[in-house]
Amino acid sequence: MDRSQTSRRLAGGVGAVLLGMAAAISGSIPAQAGEFFFTRHQRTSGYNTNATKTATVTCPEGEQVYSTGGRINDGNGGVVLSAIVPDPTLTSVSVTGRARPGQTGSWSVTAFAACISPNEFGPPSREDSGAVLSSTTTATCDPNTRLTGMGFEVYNNLVFVDRVLPDAGLTQVSAHAKGGGIVVVVKTYAICVGHAFFTYLARGQSATNDTSPKPAETTDPVSPIDRQSMFVIGGEVVGGPGNVMLEALVPQTDFLTARATATVVSPLPLVGGPPPAAALSAVDTDDDWSTMVYGDYVDWY
Repeated sequence: MDRSQTSRRLAGGVGAVLLGMAAAISGSIPAQAGEFFFTRHQRTSGYNTNATKTATVTCPEGEQVYSTGGRINDGNGGVVLSAIVPDPTLTSVSVTGRARPGQTGSWSVTAFAACISPNEFGPPSREDSGAVLSSTTTATCDPNTRLTGMGFEVYNNLVFVDRVLPDAGLTQVSAHAKGGGIVVVVKTYAICVGHAFFTYLARGQSATNDTSPKPAETTDPVSPIDRQSMFVIGGEVVGGPGNVMLEALVPQTDFLTARATATVVSPLPLVGGPPPAAALSAVDTDDDWSTMVYGDYVDWY
């Protein structure tokens, strides 16, 4: 399944004409009028019981990836969001999910890309930490650029990510993973842009309780008419028993908010025994925890 959802930032009469053209071409009105041509695109994998799935979404010709996102659909705690990877040329984003032992239901994975012509603000760059035998790795932007997108990669279905954390100055992002015994290898990606005049770190936090799954959305307002955007650049599990993972980091269609969802990880089947009857999503965990989402609030001047 392939969908493209557009947030065209236009103004005045020219904006109205272009919005009408977009409606005629796509069959739907773009979600937000403003001044810039950001578009959100997504692609979803097949919906089945395959153990590993990857979805790759590509920007339209002449555009590049400025921000990313990924989501597990119907994983119910039994599927790990293993990778959100912008390609080296920043023309596509690949998202991988891996089913944990005991997962029996059908599921899918969705990749998101926020795209724009590099002629608007200059080309973005991709930095990475390298694949390191460590629970935490960090990707750092070059001087005079700022973070607008993130990614990470872990390499088996027993390892899951519970934190993708940008720094306050939006100069780097770190990913933390756990599980898999003593062997945890994680790689972190940063997308960096040098033409954002004003940026700051936006946050939003869910309720703190013992239910799962739990979404969070940024609370910092973005004007729908000014030259502003919100990209998702991280998420974090706060508190809990240590068995909660991030399963979605999603840029919204209109770029007014960013969203993250975390869920309790389903237990592994007992050795020699049957798989668990059901995942633990939406089940009491006996520990209070919350989901934190991080967004990049950008004023483009």
